[in-house]
Amino acid sequence: MFDELQWLRAAGHEVEYFATADERNESARFAKLFPQAHDYSSSGRANARAAIDMFWNKGAADSFSSVLSEFQPDVVHCQGVSRHLSLSIFPKAKRRHVPVVMTAHDCALVCPSVTLIRGGEALCLPRQCGRYLFGGAILHRCVQRSLPRSVLGAVGATYQRLFIRLADSIHTIICPSRYLAEVLAEGGVIGPELVVLPNAVPEMPAVARSERCGPFVVSGRLTAGKGTATALKAARLAGVPIVVAGTGTLMEPLAREYPEAKFLGLLGRDDVSKLIGSATAAVVPSQLFENASISVLEAMAAGVPVVASRIGGIPEQITDGREGLLVPPGDAEALAAAMLRLWTEPELALAMGARARQTARERFAPQAHVAGLTEIYQNAIASS
Repeated sequence: MFDELQWLRAAGHEVEYFATADERNESARFAKLFPQAHDYSSSGRANARAAIDMFWNKGAADSFSSVLSEFQPDVVHCQGVSRHLSLSIFPKAKRRHVPVVMTAHDCALVCPSVTLIRGGEALCLPRQCGRYLFGGAILHRCVQRSLPRSVLGAVGATYQRLFIRLADSIHTIICPSRYLAEVLAEGGVIGPELVVLPNAVPEMPAVARSERCGPFVVSGRLTAGKGTATALKAARLAGVPIVVAGTGTLMEPLAREYPEAKFLGLLGRDDVSKLIGSATAAVVPSQLFENASISVLEAMAAGVPVVASRIGGIPEQITDGREGLLVPPGDAEALAAAMLRLWTEPELALAMGARARQTARERFAPQAHVAGLTEIYQNAIASS
């Protein structure tokens, strides 16, 4: 989102934020109007207020109305509004005949747990919830394996599906992958136009790469479903060095279990770019339905091959054997074989990295992304 804002401003567009208040926010013109964010981990009255606002946040809607009156935008682009701001902001735009475009970064519109993971364990394929009722999330306790949270999530999703007509609120839903567009359509999201527009990343500075490159790199959140444990097991099986950048609930137990691996913790963007740029390959071992992995694109833009799970939208980003290697999710043996292949054939890794950079330049460049956004905005404005 921040990248998009920067690219749109560079292209001459005037862009402003509306979000919930948070001490980590960047400075924003309308920050004084931001509604307070909720802590969904709290209990008691605060949690009850958060639950109500998840259905319909009147305070956010009123504040948003004030921003619309002052800023008078041509189009509203929403990202991740369903839980804090809620869909209550959409009618405010509709009353002013301002079209709404929404980017779907996950499966929130068709899955109360967002992840399409049933019961916190198994991939939900086929989906266990219907198009209008989401009782399956309660039956399997899909939201953080908690019955109360699963009830709240299922009731919220059912309420939105039965009582909020997306066709009346949203002109276009941007899907960063064909995979997500298909999931949303199958899950009953009808009305708004579903348009596939891939994510983009700027080209990374080239790193001098020798015949023998550095270790394999895993970067991102160290949480369940991301597959970091599988990558570490694979590296041990293959006997290759691996570095992990990121933090999360699994960091300490994984560091104890795999002392041979190097854990760097949370790094800044520049440091992550340098780390990936000198790697033999980036490893993206997700066991979740990835929509359109930024980790994959960042490695490609740095001229580094990717060893990734064949899941979700990842196969749309890289072709197996061209920009990297694809393996079944959760299969440590297959992942180890792919890593060992690139480690023992450094010339192959270099060739794949060069093709990855070219593909990133041709298909996932910011210029193409902004052109796609602009066309989507213009179509929405013309239809309002």
